[in-house]
Amino acid sequence: MSYLRRNWPFVLFVGILFTTNALLLNDVASVWSGAETSLVERARAGVQAQLPVDIARLTGAAADLSGFTLRLPGLVLSLLACVGFFLLGRRVFGITIALYALLVMLAGFWIVTLAKFGSGDAWLLAFQLTGMLSIILFLKKPGATYRLLTYAMILLSVWVDAFSSSLLFVLFPLVLTTLHPQGKRLIALHAWFFAAASVGLLYIAGVLEWMPDIQYIGWGRMSWGRFVTFLLLSNLPFLGFFFAGLWDSIQKARKGEELSIILLSWIVVGIALQSPAVIGGVALLTGKHMHDYFLKNYPHGSIIKVTMLLHLISFFFVALVLMLGGFFQFRGIGFRSAMAFSAVYWMMSLVAVIGLYGYNRRFVLSGTSLAGLLATSLFWLQVFPLWEQQRPARMITDAVEEIGTNTREVLLLSPLDGAEALPLYLEKAGKVVQTEGDSNQQFEVVIAPVDTTIVYARQDTIQTLTDKLERKGYVIGH
Repeated sequence: MSYLRRNWPFVLFVGILFTTNALLLNDVASVWSGAETSLVERARAGVQAQLPVDIARLTGAAADLSGFTLRLPGLVLSLLACVGFFLLGRRVFGITIALYALLVMLAGFWIVTLAKFGSGDAWLLAFQLTGMLSIILFLKKPGATYRLLTYAMILLSVWVDAFSSSLLFVLFPLVLTTLHPQGKRLIALHAWFFAAASVGLLYIAGVLEWMPDIQYIGWGRMSWGRFVTFLLLSNLPFLGFFFAGLWDSIQKARKGEELSIILLSWIVVGIALQSPAVIGGVALLTGKHMHDYFLKNYPHGSIIKVTMLLHLISFFFVALVLMLGGFFQFRGIGFRSAMAFSAVYWMMSLVAVIGLYGYNRRFVLSGTSLAGLLATSLFWLQVFPLWEQQRPARMITDAVEEIGTNTREVLLLSPLDGAEALPLYLEKAGKVVQTEGDSNQQFEVVIAPVDTTIVYARQDTIQTLTDKLERKGYVIGH
């Protein structure tokens, strides 16, 4: 019996920490700019299209701007996706590899971050991840159960994001059909036909949208370089194992090794389409080599050791930058918060490196996992509250309320980059928000970018920290 199977309570403990991290300060964090703001606006406008929008409207989370309720479905779906990933993955990859992969997913930064957004990302992650696994299961053992599961996940995925999901469930089976030794079995699945049928069905129902703006991740929403960077950073505590697995799989795929073809196809297609489900292939590849590292005559130990050692040294200098940045941005409390976050991550990574060189499996597993989990906890408990205090929607709304005028009309002069959620909070505060008008008109309050010329006698300048960690100034005339 493998080490993790004997010590399954550790995986349960990791799952509890993951759930705790995904819940931290969800009721405090204001609505994020971009996809989350768009989802709330769509739900409040009564737009019936994607599932996440409908749920936000029906639960009242959008109307109340309840961050906890808005983000709860994403958390639940992320947990269900992880459970489903293990239950389905063990049938193909075995319980041992599935447990290691689950550990990587729970302790990394990818899924817990998506679970904390009230956007469509967690929905797409759950549906696409389950759909890709069901395709692999059908490939290994064709049957009605896996066929129906695949069809259900295709329909739900296309409902959330039609364009990238359609491409995913056409290209992924096509690549496996071409490269896998038993790939011809997938012809009988007809995934490409059902993807097209799902598009047609949703079009007839009037809920089809090719590229909705309710997601942060997906085709066309960021550059491939940025997507790959985020993917690597999300897997940072396990980076050495991932690089070793990538090198090993490339070598074995050339020889026709089945597992390597499946995992590389998963990762390449996932990156090409910027699918959030790419983390499943990354986790399986990483988890397999976390297990194999302790086998006799493992050939890629030097790659893992060197990568993890360089990661440890590099993060020491990153920590210095974080602490200096925290000091200049938030003074002493910022320095201390950045130091606590960096110290925990660095010390746990050091434990993992010691375990690598001493071939101590317990040190490696606990060091890598706790590096991600505890760093996430400290970020949300210590670093994020400082950031939240300076986010535009919160600072500007508080400043407008402190003016204490009886008139409720507020004019927003665009562009208010980085403050897209501001109208939502001004309306919640009882203001009538207008986005079209002349600053020379007699509005009681005018909010504009700091370099905008306005003629109001009293002008308050507010410096904020946007959701992209950019310094932005706004002027409030009254």
